[in-house]
Amino acid sequence: MSVGLIRNPLFQEHETGSHPECPQRLEAIDRKLESSGILDEVVALEFEPASQEEILRVHTPEVYDTVLSKAEEGGGWIDSDTIVSPHSGRVALHAVGAGLAAVDTVLAGKVDRAMCLMRPPGHHATPTRSMGF
Repeated sequence: MSVGLIRNPLFQEHETGSHPECPQRLEAIDRKLESSGILDEVVALEFEPASQEEILRVHTPEVYDTVLSKAEEGGGWIDSDTIVSPHSGRVALHAVGAGLAAVDTVLAGKVDRAMCLMRPPGHHATPTRSMGF
């Protein structure tokens, strides 16, 4: 069974201050993977940032614009649970692109399974609201 893996230091550039969903999460995972030898057993997958068109398949233009403009303005809170840093817009586009690349690679039969070590997770977001980290 082949396993694809997407990871990149870029995902640590989404700064969340003292929030538990922080860059150190991925740093700890990377250290464990490097020391365990698992990286020799996986297929490193390439990815590109998601396009605006791909994002708008799921989110409204307002959500897309809010995240990118807040990041361009230097960051800040979108809501009580969602912080954006200056790099978060770019990092979020790459995170979505990583997920899309993983799915495409599996569907193309190039690997049996794939895992993305990326952030921000975005798993609480809805089509009309950025929520959750």
